[in-house]
Amino acid sequence: IYFASCCLGIQPQPHVAEILFGVDHPASSSLVGLKDNDTRGRRKVTQSIQCFPLTTLLQAANLTRLDYLHLDIQGAEPQVLRYLDWSQVDIKVVDVEVSWNKEEIVEILESQGYVLHNHYLDDFIYVRQDVVLPGMKKKTR
Repeated sequence: IYFASCCLGIQPQPHVAEILFGVDHPASSSLVGLKDNDTRGRRKVTQSIQCFPLTTLLQAANLTRLDYLHLDIQGAEPQVLRYLDWSQVDIKVVDVEVSWNKEEIVEILESQGYVLHNHYLDDFIYVRQDVVLPGMKKKTR
């Protein structure tokens, strides 16, 4: 199990991004400029942070084959998935938080051969079409 406490890039190359940190609610941090940044009535500070594309981080950690990837990154999921170099990684299951950006996430994952397996609240679990999970029947066309 690996956790990355860093900024995932929303561009195809490393870049610096402005991060909005909630002073009263530190867990509510997000990239400046995202559609769902709701800062009304909250104390906040911004800071410039170095961000890296997910592909770059996975390659640096020698993790190009993943059974499970979970993304819950406060609305930046489509941008991170869009710039993931799918030809450089082998990911069986993608669990992604979907809020206001569902159509874009669905389009990206389906274009890479993933199908919706299950969902709970805002978390949607996509499985690559060629993968059979325990208790799951292989889909035939």
